[in-house]
Order: sequence, then C-alpha cells, then structure tokens
Amino acid sequence: MMQKKWPAWKRILGISLALAWSIQPSSSWAHGGGGTGGLECGLMQKEGYAIHLDVYVRSQGGMGNFKTYCQNVPTTGRMSLVLDLVTPQLRQIPLECTVTSSEGKVVAHFPAQVFSSGVASLDLDLPDRGRYMVDLTLVGKNGADGKPLVFRFPINVGMGVMWMGVAAGGLLVVAAGGVFFYRRMARRPRLAGPRGIEASAS
Repeated sequence: MMQKKWPAWKRILGISLALAWSIQPSSSWAHGGGGTGGLECGLMQKEGYAIHLDVYVRSQGGMGNFKTYCQNVPTTGRMSLVLDLVTPQLRQIPLECTVTSSEGKVVAHFPAQVFSSGVASLDLDLPDRGRYMVDLTLVGKNGADGKPLVFRFPINVGMGVMWMGVAAGGLLVVAAGGVFFYRRMARRPRLAGPRGIEASAS
C-alpha cells in the first residue's frame, strides 16, 4: 500500500516546529525542568578551581520536595543556591557570595565563610522576575590578571513562561513565512522550456 504524502505546506510546518523546539535553551530543561542534568550543568572552572552550582526550589507536595535547576529557574520566590566545591583546596578558602540584579542592585549578600564540608547552601528570596548574577569570590586568591578570583554564575528567574512565548512566537513567524513562500511559488506560472529539436538524418 502506498503511503499518503503530506502536502508541501504541512511538511514546511512540521520542519518549522522541529526547528523552533530545537532552539529552546537546553538548560531550561535540566534537572527540575525535565532533563537529566549532570555535573556539567552549572559547572565552572577557573585557575585550577572548579565549582558546581545548582538552584533548589521547593515544589508542591509538602516538606522535603525540591526541584533543581541550572541557569533557568521558572519560578520566583524562596530558593537555595547550592555550591559544590569540586576542587578539594576550596574547602580551606573563604568564599564570599553576592547576588545582583541586571540593574546592578545587590539583592543578597553572604559574608566570607569557609565551607569545610565542600558544600555551601545559601538561602535567598528573589520575588522579582529577571536576570541575576551570582558572584562567588575566593577571598585571598587572585587570577592571572592580579584581580580577585571571582566565579560568575548567571541565572534567569521566573522566565520559563517568557521562553515559551518567545519560542511560540518564533514558530508562528517561521511557519507562516514558509507557507506564504510555498503558496506564492506555487501560483507563479511555470516557464516553458526550450522545445525539443528533432535531428534529421543526413
């Protein structure tokens, strides 16, 4: 039995859907977002040191239920920054953490402290949707440029719905453009090719 072929405009729409889905930021699906996550998610390395950041958000279902995210946190409110000090030497270095908004306002500050266990859990409240920067300073350690060694982790808070809107809008634009282009090409009159020339035998 012959398979029924989709009309060209449906094929264009299908390809547009796949493209729009593929360009969504993969980090938004890591951990609590539905992906597998992993150590590479939120891992940063500098000057021989490595630190891993996760953002824990309490989910519905009672105490003890959390979801973890890397860079894109879909909700605002109470959350915890959990830092895994991958490099053992970091357990003897005081770490200072400052969280600033995209406007440069300091929204949370944690004084320098030594985390001998290798794990730092910092609780904070981010009620406003937006982009934030988590600056983790290694007190007493300088980088190759002579300046204090700072790990900078960008996070997006409460922007999960916004990403979906952007992806949906882009999908509609791409799909509509593809269908319009196909229909316009289909309406154009086909140009007649050169007539065949019959060779006469000599």
